[in-house]
Amino acid sequence: MRNKNQPTPPACASKLTLPLLAERRSRMDEREIQVSGLELFTGKQWREAILHFLQGMLAGTDSVTYRPKIAFFDGSGYDLTFGLLGKETPVYYAEGKTLNPRLDPKDWSLHHAQLIVGNKQSEAEWGLARFVNDDQVKLLVIRLGSYRRLTLWKKDDGELGIAIDYRDSNP
Repeated sequence: MRNKNQPTPPACASKLTLPLLAERRSRMDEREIQVSGLELFTGKQWREAILHFLQGMLAGTDSVTYRPKIAFFDGSGYDLTFGLLGKETPVYYAEGKTLNPRLDPKDWSLHHAQLIVGNKQSEAEWGLARFVNDDQVKLLVIRLGSYRRLTLWKKDDGELGIAIDYRDSNP
């Protein structure tokens, strides 16, 4: 039963619930995004997944805030987690192997429409919201601390590109 304070997810989200997890795992040919360990979205629904996460964080929805993270899967299983740590000064982190180690050379033009934010909760969530909602922003870099960053970009085919970089913190 949905809590009346919980936001209604967008109709286009067509989320997958945990009972369908086993069935989906048998067909690991496409990417999936898991929000807070409870909601699954197809890789093509990356906007809906991020918006579900942000709406849950803003509304204080228990199903999102008890485990505030987004996990990205590809055909080989668990790959990358982007989550929130800390109570007094919450910051985002990312761990795991990268899904797309580098931007495709044809995507270098994306650097002209980029947004760079820090890993504090307010900065990172603002950056994610702007990235999802503003078609002019093609690339988002979230600095995760010394020599680490998470890069998200919008590919020409509408897919989400994502990479974690452990080298230089400058884009």
